[in-house]
Amino acid sequence: MNAKQLYCLVLLGLATILGRSVVAAELPKQEPTQESFCEAERKIAVSEVLVVSDGVYPYLDAHEEAIARIALDNLSKLVSITKYTPEEYQRLLEREIIHSLRNSGKGVTTTKTYIHNEKPVGFITYGISNPWHRILVPQEVGPNAKIYHLAVDATARGKGYGSLLVKDVLSDLRDKSVNRVTLWTTTPSSDLRKFYATFGFKSARITKMKEEQYALRLKPHPALVLARAGLTLLKRK
Repeated sequence: MNAKQLYCLVLLGLATILGRSVVAAELPKQEPTQESFCEAERKIAVSEVLVVSDGVYPYLDAHEEAIARIALDNLSKLVSITKYTPEEYQRLLEREIIHSLRNSGKGVTTTKTYIHNEKPVGFITYGISNPWHRILVPQEVGPNAKIYHLAVDATARGKGYGSLLVKDVLSDLRDKSVNRVTLWTTTPSSDLRKFYATFGFKSARITKMKEEQYALRLKPHPALVLARAGLTLLKRK
């Protein structure tokens, strides 16, 4: 056995002990060749790269503490400050935001986080709703969706992380054939309108408590779909 073959076997042994991706079952029965030697070295090098790159990721339980802190710091923007006292904010955080985090991906809401330097610096929570009366319209109309919460840590703002979160969610909703997306803000401003306008959202209404609703239609209006369906039926007759 030459030096390269011995080195290859040592590498494979270390990889197996450390739980790496190279295992003995993957080894060919013949003596290690130059190719198998290089492949083993490559796999071990790849397994050393454990750093998560920046980007949007599904919410994990390990993110709860960081996301809860971001939510608490931005709670006045996530819910109406005219409705709740500071003491009620904390209860609201536990009852609604933490509840939605712990149930993310379980059929009601979904939360995604933006990871920067391996730490969550922002999050977005959304859900798809399909009320019973939607059975009266054609299936191709699609369900509606709501963006419940969107916040970015104060130290990470102005870097486009919020935009990346919104883009990721809208892409997911388009894939799910969602018809209309809505969201609410509690501090109407021209800056917010500009921000949401970049994605196609339009101001739908403002309540007496200064809450503003934004809406984005991803598919034609249901009335238009019904009209087209009616015309199609008439033509067939």
